[in-house]
Amino acid sequence: MIRHGCSALLVLSHMRSYSTLLAHLLHEHPKISGWEEQHRSYRTTSDLESLIAGQCNLPGVTVACDNLLHNGYSIGAPVYDDDRVRWVISVRNARPTLKSMARWGGPKNIYRSGSAAADYYCGRLRWLMDVGSRLDGRFVLLRSDRLISQPNVVRNGLTDALGLDPPLSATYTPAESTGEASLGDFSRFIRAGTIVRKRKYQLDPPLAAVDIRRSNEQRRLLIDTLAARAAVVI
Repeated sequence: MIRHGCSALLVLSHMRSYSTLLAHLLHEHPKISGWEEQHRSYRTTSDLESLIAGQCNLPGVTVACDNLLHNGYSIGAPVYDDDRVRWVISVRNARPTLKSMARWGGPKNIYRSGSAAADYYCGRLRWLMDVGSRLDGRFVLLRSDRLISQPNVVRNGLTDALGLDPPLSATYTPAESTGEASLGDFSRFIRAGTIVRKRKYQLDPPLAAVDIRRSNEQRRLLIDTLAARAAVVI
């Protein structure tokens, strides 16, 4: 049974967008629960209520959170129209995203090809643009690189936009499973319990100019389109 006043927060983003870090910061808030991707669609209000019932089962928790990162998970009209849902659309700059995708995983990583990474990135951003059009005026647009470059601006902006009290913390408590490859970010940085701003990587994968260019163009189109539709831009 869903407690009165409980709601959902759906973060719509893409792979390698710092979504795991964002989810940990949100999960640390006493009123929000859920940092692991649920890997599910939200086609009906029953799907939404299942998320809320599963996450809002601790004292004080009133917001169930999930990250959707892949086009295979869909959202239905009843959920778009449900006023129990708050929305964040989060997008990272193209070049570092493509490089992170190429570094991610082992030899079987299909995104070691820059063209495959760019195909995913551009396709995902087109989906996010469509969602933003459906949610006109009802979502927060987050440029997720700022989680690293301007963490206080992001924390304060999300605190205000989501009406959170107390404000989002600068630190979080990693779970035992934080950092597992199957749960998104498996870098050493995610287990730090805070936002690590200075990051160095051993691998610097090469990218084709055409893949960088088309990915940059898709991101610019998304930002230009959704910034005009968002309730708040961070």
